[in-house]
Order: sequence, then structure tokens, then C-alpha cells
Amino acid sequence: MKNLFTKLFFIGLISCFSQLVFAQCPTLDDVTFPEEIILSVDSIDFDDVYEEVSPEELVDTYGYTEAKVYPTWDDPDDCENIQHTYSDTAFDLGGGSFKVLREWTVIDWTTGNSAEQIQIIRNLVDLGSYCLGGVTISVDPWACQASFSLASILADGFAYENLTSTPEEFSVLDLGYTNVTVNGTVGGEDFECSTIINVVDNTPPIAIVSTNITVTLEPNTCEIILLPETIDNGSHDGGCGPVTLEISPNILTQADAGQDVPITLTVTDSSGNINATWTTVSVEACGTSGTLVCNAVTTAGPLQDDGLQFYPEDFIVSNSGSTDLSLTIEDEDGNVIVDSYLPQGSFGSFTYTVTDNSTGNSCWGTLSIPLPYDPC
Repeated sequence: MKNLFTKLFFIGLISCFSQLVFAQCPTLDDVTFPEEIILSVDSIDFDDVYEEVSPEELVDTYGYTEAKVYPTWDDPDDCENIQHTYSDTAFDLGGGSFKVLREWTVIDWTTGNSAEQIQIIRNLVDLGSYCLGGVTISVDPWACQASFSLASILADGFAYENLTSTPEEFSVLDLGYTNVTVNGTVGGEDFECSTIINVVDNTPPIAIVSTNITVTLEPNTCEIILLPETIDNGSHDGGCGPVTLEISPNILTQADAGQDVPITLTVTDSSGNINATWTTVSVEACGTSGTLVCNAVTTAGPLQDDGLQFYPEDFIVSNSGSTDLSLTIEDEDGNVIVDSYLPQGSFGSFTYTVTDNSTGNSCWGTLSIPLPYDPC
């Protein structure tokens, strides 16, 4: 019995010794504390800062990994002898910025020892963030340039004062990139920030059509192919580049004879922006007169020093070739201008009519004469 007991005793010691040798429990030296975290969130109320930047929120809401948020260590044998806790102290830095000092305490329950380390969590709505990053604006439709306002390049929600910028607000910028520096005051603190404005051509071109257009179908085919230039009356892209013109429909047939056919003009600029407008074309059957098209608006003058004689050709966009043309100009009261001659000092809006006397077809438009002098 003594030998059996001794044998069992030594077996137990060997078993116990084996367990003590091979158990791999972590120590405080194995602990890695989390590093500083920098946020840039302008929607956190300082009164809620402890809840908003808790470790759980940093992982669940802001997408940080647990290794970035919590102290970590390896525990391959699940000893669970290491535990942690923390306490926060928050400081309001103003303007939505704040700093949290998070003191982590890690305890090794097998030894009773502990280790502490401060983790800093910053939320910086810094001075540079007053300027929006990468602002894009489009050109004015009438010129290949754009102006900017400070409101378009500064973040919302701040009480700005004493704002200045280089270049100045509402300056005209050309296509491409321009660096803008803004100085001002928020909450009594001066700031300076910069951004880059990219001026692009995202603006549709200007589409302009002629009016009062009459065409006659070709005598042999009883069709006519319309060219965009027949419909266009000066469409442009504000100086940014050339435009491409398309019309639809562009072929008129005998089925259209005697009708006013809607024609759509589509204008595309070099940046791919598109605009469209429409007009109507009066279609005459085969064998009658050809095309007679007038400008919708013609401007002349001012007639400060001399009068001006007008002729039918001054108002025609296109003509079938007839030379038997006559012109009538009327003032706003319907009075006919004798011999289509406006004397010195004339001004106002007039209506003109060009008639092809060989066919009886006519077209008309507005003649605008500006004041010959400053009435003041």
C-alpha cells in the first residue's frame, strides 16, 4: 500500500508539474495599449461626447477595429487573467473640436499588478475645415468664365465675420484650377483656409433659332433637305468653343406641304453639353417659290450723326435666289417708314417685312435702333 500511494503521489506531482509548465498565460508585458485616435466629425455635441466616443461607438459607428480601440494581448490558453477598465476626461476646444483623455487600467489578477496608459482621442474641426475641399463651379452660359461667392466655398453652420479672400469674392475665373485663400473670424478666433476652385464647362450652350421660315419642296423630288444653318440663328457656347448643330426632322416631303412643321434644333458644345429649341417651318408644295428666311431680330445704329438706308438684303438669312425683293418698315404705331430710310436721331423698335415679289412669299422680324444719346 505504501508503494502504491507513493506511486500515485508522484504521478499527481508529475501531472501538476506538466500543467504548470505548459500553460501560457499573458502578463502585463504582453499588453499593447491603443494609440491616439483623431476624428474629424462636426456633428458631435460636446454634451454627448462621453457616449459618442465610447469604445463601443468607435467600433460600431466610426468603423475602427477593436485593436485600434481597446488594449490587446494574446491569451492562447484562455487564462483570462488580464482584465481592463477605463475612465475619460473630456476638454472642449471650441468650434466643435474636443479632446478626450482616456486612462486605460489593465490588471493581472494572478499577480495583482496593474498598468496604466493614457490614450488621446481628438475630434478636430480644425481651422482648415472652414474651407470646403475641391469646389467645382460651371461657366456662365454667355461667357466662358465663372465668378465665385464665399458662401459657395465655406462650410455651413459657422458665424463668419470679417471675411476676405484672394482673389476677391465675385472675381471672374477662367477655365481650370484657381487657388483661393480665405481669412476671417469665427467665435472671436482668426482663421485662414484655402481651397481650389475648378471652373468647368458643365453649362448647356445657347440655342437660338430663326423664325418665319418658309421652304418649297424641290420640283423633281418633292422633298427638301434642311440644313442646320437654315434653322440656326447664332447658337453659341459663350466663347468656350465651337458647337455642333443637328435638326430633326431634316427631310420634308410632299406629306408636309401646306403645313407648319415643328423643327427641333439640338446644339452640342465641345464639352458634351446639350441644349435644344424649336421653330416651325412653313412648307410649300413642289413648283412654288424657294426659301426666304429673315433674322428674328436685327440691331442697327445708333443714328446719332447720320440716317440709315435699309435694303431687303440687310434682313435676309437665306433666299432662293430671287432678286425681286421689296422691304417695308413700320414703327410701333404702324406707320410705314418712307423708302425704308430712318433719319438721324431715330430710335425704337420697328417691324420689317421682306417680300419676294415673284412668289408673294415674305418673312419678317424686328429692327431695334438704340437711343442716339444719353437722355440724362
